[in-house]
Amino acid sequence: MANVAYINKLKKEFVVVPPEHIIAGTTLKKVVENYVKPILIQEKNLIEKVVTRYFTVEEVLQEAGEFISFGGDKVLPILSINNQKVGNGERGEICKSI
Repeated sequence: MANVAYINKLKKEFVVVPPEHIIAGTTLKKVVENYVKPILIQEKNLIEKVVTRYFTVEEVLQEAGEFISFGGDKVLPILSINNQKVGNGERGEICKSI
């Protein structure tokens, strides 16, 4: 099982699904606590905040600069959904840096 997050490119948000009906993943928790908050938000100012909420596929396709899957010890980009590119269809800067 994997958790996902997307980067809202306009609002500079790291958007994650609430862990109410899924296992709160340790990989995602570690990334948020050890990288997103101290590095992407505080140091580099690439992200303004972490937002926990449900989102739709349509939102991801319209708003996402990047869509990322977190599972086991893997952090992988999701480059397309239903044959539609997410962002520019390539692994983004944030996913590369995690």
